[in-house]
Amino acid sequence: LDVVRQSGVFCMEAQMYRCHPIVLRLLELLKEKPLGAAVSVSLVFSAPIVTLFNRIAGGSILDLGCYLVSLARILFGEPVGVSGSGTLVQPSPERLDAGDSPFDSESVATLDMPGGVTATLRACNNEDLSVCCSINCEDGVIELSNLWDNSHPDEIIVKRSCGSIYRIPVPLRKNTNFYTAQVDAVNTAVQHGRYEAYFPAMSWQDS
Repeated sequence: LDVVRQSGVFCMEAQMYRCHPIVLRLLELLKEKPLGAAVSVSLVFSAPIVTLFNRIAGGSILDLGCYLVSLARILFGEPVGVSGSGTLVQPSPERLDAGDSPFDSESVATLDMPGGVTATLRACNNEDLSVCCSINCEDGVIELSNLWDNSHPDEIIVKRSCGSIYRIPVPLRKNTNFYTAQVDAVNTAVQHGRYEAYFPAMSWQDS
């Protein structure tokens, strides 16, 4: 970042989902508290990265867990306590000879967030696609079902404890997705002469 500041160029960590308007709407919803205060949040992201894309990959934390931590932080602030565990996979002997290192195929973490909120995170890079964002509140649950997968999210689901459900639409422009929203965020910032993207995209401090 020191080099970026000295060079006077735009720089942004490519957390594409942060450029989607659904993140801003979710933040507004948590402030509105339609179901009372948040109590806990469960975030899950698994995908067959090892088998489909990259057999050595970067490990579940670097591949997928970074998105979970990023979302927990933007929703609830910096964690005051962290605990976690993981499963380490040893490469085959021939891959070890080629210089590959063991990697974490699964990671689970519990974050103690400000306000007494507990965030439970699970990432796995060798399972079928599974995405979950579930915020448990005093009087129900707020859900996003496809926050990080290829089909971009277009609604927030609010479920009251009494059983009623309502949906809050948050559409993107036609024929756009996470990545085009990210391109738009960069383009807007650069056109405005900024070196960082507008909130809620990733800031230098976030990175």
